[in-house]
Amino acid sequence: MDNFTQFDNLCTLAIDIAEHLPGWAADIPALQADEYLPRFVYLGRNDGAGIALGYIRNNPGRVEISGRYPHEAFLSPDRPSITLSTLRPPENLAREITRRFLPDYLVRWEEAQAQVTSLRQAEARVKYTAELCAQIVALPLDHIRYHQPQATGATLYTAVGKLTVEWSGTIRLETKSLQPTVALEILKRLMEAV
Repeated sequence: MDNFTQFDNLCTLAIDIAEHLPGWAADIPALQADEYLPRFVYLGRNDGAGIALGYIRNNPGRVEISGRYPHEAFLSPDRPSITLSTLRPPENLAREITRRFLPDYLVRWEEAQAQVTSLRQAEARVKYTAELCAQIVALPLDHIRYHQPQATGATLYTAVGKLTVEWSGTIRLETKSLQPTVALEILKRLMEAV
């Protein structure tokens, strides 16, 4: 079986299975010229959850079922997956997906969504705190250096030293040498804040 036939059969299988999975729809990618055929076809849900269907190399007649997760989530490698025979009717495959795959996958999907929510909250904390610091030290906002790949930390270089805004929104200050009276005043204020 050539790759185009295999991909077409996978798309048909996804459409047929989706008819028996309420809330899920086949998400068939549009092929572009000079593009490799995708290895997976997805069943998607409105909230972004996705079931990936892919043929198993060197095992014709079987399909691997795995999940789609937000790319920002950091999940352990033991993500749920199952394999199914493509010789079975689509309604039976949908039943097996519902019984054997979805319970574990949906738990992992919720964990991934919680991670993304936590990440967005951290980005908002860091942005707010970094902009407030920049305002206080009269530093233009474009001088804030956000850590990558997500803005879950930021660094500001100021006349008094380096400010690092951390994930939690706390600030780490690395300062240049200070006069003893200034250092003692800062130390006193820090001790009062504890």
